[in-house]
Amino acid sequence: MLSQVYRKESKETRLVGFKLFYNHLTEEEWIQFLQHDEFKIIHLTRANRLRTIVSLDIAFKTDEWTRSSHSKGRQLVEKRITLDTTKLIGRLEKIQSQEAFARERFKGRPMFEVVYEELVTIPKVVFQNTGDFLGVNDIDFTKIKIVKQNTEKLEQLIINFDEVFQCLKNSQFADCLND
Repeated sequence: MLSQVYRKESKETRLVGFKLFYNHLTEEEWIQFLQHDEFKIIHLTRANRLRTIVSLDIAFKTDEWTRSSHSKGRQLVEKRITLDTTKLIGRLEKIQSQEAFARERFKGRPMFEVVYEELVTIPKVVFQNTGDFLGVNDIDFTKIKIVKQNTEKLEQLIINFDEVFQCLKNSQFADCLND
């Protein structure tokens, strides 16, 4: 990954970035990565962690990880998933734990938190703030072609939504049901 980050770029390129998920590196690779302190970290999270799980499961099912505004999205029938409610709370807790661990792991480094829901609803503000953090003042968010893939309600995407509702309604993750 680092060889790609440090490869020669055109003179117009001012910044280079990459996406790194919590589980993309082994612990040994994380130790090596953390020796580099020149990176600014943008920590992208979702307020609705259930949506994170749904998006991930749909991506594994469809093998579509992003969608541009030029491509046609999948039909709902192709995306619908069933969640294992015996593992759901654990999966939500794991995401919560990974978020906290990332914050701790990058403590003392330049880090900016971006919440996905804000990125979708107020992109101009989020990109302006992100640009300020990166020292770039001319990000044109209207040129970004990646769009939200799963715009449907959770009730439509989750086949066993009634079970999921029962599982989460009295938990710390009950607010994830408010879609």
